[in-house]
Amino acid sequence: MKNFPNQDPSSLMGQLLGEFRPGRPLRNSMVFGEVVMTTEKYAWVNIGQKVESLVDIEEAIRFNLKVGDRREFYILGEPDEDGYAMLSVAWESVLIAQKTNATIEARIKDVAKEKGSDHIPGLKAEINGLPAFIPSSKLEVRGPAVRRLIGTVVPVKVLTTNLDSRKIVLSQKDAAEELRAARFAALAHGQTVNGTVTNVTDFGVFAAIGDGVSGLIRKQEISNNRSITKDQLQKLFPIGKELELFVTDVDTEKQKVSFRPTEQPQVKLLSELQAGMMLSGRVARIKSFGAFIELENSLEGLVFNSELGVPDKTAEQVLTVDQIVQVVIRTVNCETEKVSLALKQPSLD
Repeated sequence: MKNFPNQDPSSLMGQLLGEFRPGRPLRNSMVFGEVVMTTEKYAWVNIGQKVESLVDIEEAIRFNLKVGDRREFYILGEPDEDGYAMLSVAWESVLIAQKTNATIEARIKDVAKEKGSDHIPGLKAEINGLPAFIPSSKLEVRGPAVRRLIGTVVPVKVLTTNLDSRKIVLSQKDAAEELRAARFAALAHGQTVNGTVTNVTDFGVFAAIGDGVSGLIRKQEISNNRSITKDQLQKLFPIGKELELFVTDVDTEKQKVSFRPTEQPQVKLLSELQAGMMLSGRVARIKSFGAFIELENSLEGLVFNSELGVPDKTAEQVLTVDQIVQVVIRTVNCETEKVSLALKQPSLD
């Protein structure tokens, strides 16, 4: 190593070295020291031994090390033939995280590429300013979707470290599984959580509540309309919509959770209906006792045979599925989410 301050006894560094206790720092150990000088390339640290100890200036700047700062440093290696030992602040937390299996954060920098191949073996990452690698097998997503992680900060576990080659291998998957398990363990029936709509299907709406946990809001928890469609669900619960949710069921072993919105959109829609109001609707289902009519905004009401306006006729004889009809609201019950209807007579002409 070259270009260091001279070690003449009259120099500042010479005086500091004269105060150090004899001995040699041990590689892969922690040592307490004080920053005594900074140069263009290094921060010089007094560790109380006759060894010149240095921190790379980029790392010193990143961790805002200043002259007079006193703290613990990690010894990266034995002193070289010139008596210089490299210290690190960044490696300290990485190595402690590996030893204790703690979860820390890494920033995804780019995809790793194999020469002459489109295969993506993993992602390049940065942890405490140190370059690291996450193998594809240790990512939460696969394929082209991994590119969406670039620029994000993700929780990781430190799998392996190599001080000689300065290599760090991380796992996003292991950290995510631990966080997810802890999140599920903390959930309980009746608990209120905040979620965001992530997907809408024919059978319900999926919402994410953080730490990689998503659950299902079954469509029967949303509407009394058994025939409600995916398109109608999407209008009520667009992707990205934020919700307050009740936990209705938790299976910690299978890591499954079900929700119910604390505010039912259908109740609000029902409150806007009044007896005597005339609406148009679609015949969704026909039963022996009457017909279910799909109203606007995915609401559903029931026309009993006695409300068809045709004596001695049943809905099976008068109506057909998908027929558009005019109806009059008889009653609305917001508690049971039921609407009773009567068929408007002119529709039978």
